[in-house]
Amino acid sequence: MYRCAIEFVAIAVQVASQVPRGHAELRDQLRRAALSVPLNIAEAAGRGSEADAARHYAIARGSAMECAAVLDVVRAIGSLQESQHRQAIELLARVVAMLTKLCRWPVAVAVAVADNDQVNDNAHVNDHASHTAPFEDTA
Repeated sequence: MYRCAIEFVAIAVQVASQVPRGHAELRDQLRRAALSVPLNIAEAAGRGSEADAARHYAIARGSAMECAAVLDVVRAIGSLQESQHRQAIELLARVVAMLTKLCRWPVAVAVAVADNDQVNDNAHVNDHASHTAPFEDTA
């Protein structure tokens, strides 16, 4: 995921250089949002609690979504070829998918722990039904 985010930064810098004069805000926003993705992933990796890490993964996810919107605008004004747009969006989709799972992971663990506590209190409940795989997509 981190490598994909870094790869996207390189693409974003290249795309930003193609944005025409008069659209400096798009160029700057793309660069800032693109850089925010790997920086927040790295910060999340260094956090001690899952909740704090999830918050940084969520920020990275939001920045990636913002990048997609900027790319759509840059494409709409005719400053981005379809093939470049597709490549960048596909890479962002991979990053967002991974970040989405990481954002949910602590919640899934908390639910599993809470369910497990309830199982211990109610011996008649099936223990296996109370566990949630941390990376299982439940949506």
